[in-house]
Amino acid sequence: MAKELKVLMMGGKRVGKSSALAAIMEAFTDGLVSSMLTATDKTMLEKKEGVKQTSIPAKLQEVKTMLQRNAGKTVLADSGSTENKWDYKLKLNIPGKSETMTIVFTDINGEFFEDDNLHRQEFLQKVSLYDVFIVAIDTPFMVEAKSGEELVDDVVNRKYNCIDSIHSFLTKIDDKDGQDAKLVIFAPIKCEKWAKENQLDMVSDYVMEDYKTTISALLKYKKVQVEIIPIQTVGSIVFEEHKEAYLFNWQKRQMLFWKKNMVSKCAVLDNGNVRLSDGTEMSHKEGSVSDDPSAILIPNTDIIRPNSWFKVLSADYKPYNCEQLAFHILDFMLSKIIDIKVRQTEGQDAFIADLMRIGNRLLNTISFGVWKAIKDVFGGIPIEDMDKIVNRMIELRLIKRDCEGIRILKQCDFKTLKKE
Repeated sequence: MAKELKVLMMGGKRVGKSSALAAIMEAFTDGLVSSMLTATDKTMLEKKEGVKQTSIPAKLQEVKTMLQRNAGKTVLADSGSTENKWDYKLKLNIPGKSETMTIVFTDINGEFFEDDNLHRQEFLQKVSLYDVFIVAIDTPFMVEAKSGEELVDDVVNRKYNCIDSIHSFLTKIDDKDGQDAKLVIFAPIKCEKWAKENQLDMVSDYVMEDYKTTISALLKYKKVQVEIIPIQTVGSIVFEEHKEAYLFNWQKRQMLFWKKNMVSKCAVLDNGNVRLSDGTEMSHKEGSVSDDPSAILIPNTDIIRPNSWFKVLSADYKPYNCEQLAFHILDFMLSKIIDIKVRQTEGQDAFIADLMRIGNRLLNTISFGVWKAIKDVFGGIPIEDMDKIVNRMIELRLIKRDCEGIRILKQCDFKTLKKE
């Protein structure tokens, strides 16, 4: 059975990790790379504690529908939070060929790593199963905490983005003294506003500031590659403001003598009206406003998270640079596999030259240590085919580096195959 490339995505409950996954799949469907690789959702949906997992296509349609219904409005782009661990499987294949590979994205919120969380030890024991770690960062909270925003200070930002609990987990990564390279990507999400203002370098600066302790620890490893990749999850919405989190309760007339009780997250506006989550304004006299208990960040304290409101500029779905997460992962894993092969056969030049010709058949003859664990990570896709795809992506400049806020803070010193 072919192995799977395992990626752990972590971040706050409402950061937008599933929306980023939807954008990644869309890139392999409609983007330029779709002529080289296509993606299909192969997730086996689960149900945990009465909550049903949302599929990637369903999430994609949810985002597109939100845009179509709310163009021109200011809305609360919050479809819920990740309370459970969900696995999402993307099957990649080369058009016209039958060979495939599978990437498994595990979506969890950073609270799983807090000291009192029941799942903490479970994930600490499984950390070695993952080659790639993506830290999804809520950019509006991070940036507003630096601007003196009254509702978002450093305490709120660090708690909402789970900075400290994620640090405690990432610093337990084991690269086996340089024998088992890992990739950590810090991905600021919802960057549309700052991209339009040409401030993505500032966003990356803030990532380096907030995660300074974590990044410093990761840089000390022999082979942990560290990157920052800001992404625009939807493209046609921009962050507008933070407002205190409230609920609005009112009655909606359904028939002549029948009214339905309604409730919506809302913001209280300066003109006395309330703005519902879908952007609709109502007079506060038409119902009642109450505190939103789900906004409490730390139980038994007055530390509350505000709601993030976004302006929907158009109905067009235009995510940007989300695919860079997948592209960088494929590039890293290819380099890691080649590095291990070369190190195992170093000093045997003839053998290395044969490696270029023998390709995937050789992968199945070496079966020890780290090599055994990752040799089939590209599934049925021969390594020489993946090598051609990644090199073609580099030639077309589809894999971006050192632009649009993207930074390679540390690149692993991988060995490469000698060309014939």
